[in-house]
Amino acid sequence: MQKKSWLFLYYGIKLEQNIFKSFIFMYLKRKIYKTLSDNLANNKIIILTGARQVGKTSLMKKLSEEVEGEGDVAFLDMDLAANLEKGASLEKFMDFLYLNGYTEKSERFYVFVDEFQRSPNLANIFKNIYDHYENIKIIASGSSSLTIKNNLKESLAGRKFIFEIYPLDFEEFLIFKQDEKALEYYKNIPKLKSSDAELPELLNKYLDEFLVFGGYPEVALAGDRENKKKLLESIIDLYIEKDIM
Repeated sequence: MQKKSWLFLYYGIKLEQNIFKSFIFMYLKRKIYKTLSDNLANNKIIILTGARQVGKTSLMKKLSEEVEGEGDVAFLDMDLAANLEKGASLEKFMDFLYLNGYTEKSERFYVFVDEFQRSPNLANIFKNIYDHYENIKIIASGSSSLTIKNNLKESLAGRKFIFEIYPLDFEEFLIFKQDEKALEYYKNIPKLKSSDAELPELLNKYLDEFLVFGGYPEVALAGDRENKKKLLESIIDLYIEKDIM
């Protein structure tokens, strides 16, 4: 594997980069990824909460790829109307798992449930699975953070770890820009002695973009200002469609 010249970092979005006329697939890293990965080994239900489009689904897909060799994996997107029935009852949810290879003799079975707040019965289903199926590990995400926390406070008490997923911070933003020089500048800031030290123009350019357009991963990766504006508009439309209407 190449050393510092390639940033092999985990997120969920694959980028194609032309190096020596060949394409190299790269994953962009979120700081929280290692914490999530470390918690796959315990039996607690992992709940990812946060705004839409901050990268929860991508994190879960990368986690699912990580555990594929350790056990069977099932992925369920509750944003799809066709999947809502699978969360209607414990029996229907278990049928989904059985169809995807689960057995009581499975050493470890990982089930990833995206936007689980769309099905009001899933919190109780998760509780029953946690209490009676020790070989099933649940990783779920949801976008309505306040609603999720209120619903889970009692039903999953002592059974879950909740992780809030935020938009990119500035360091993650620079990682997504794939600019090693800018990232080096950023990491060297704590070494500065004077309080009025002038930042390099390259770093100021990225900071201006970050302050204007924010840290949504897809927006950070967009090539020009017009595309960034369109993506932000689509995120707003998605909020209205999914969480307000």
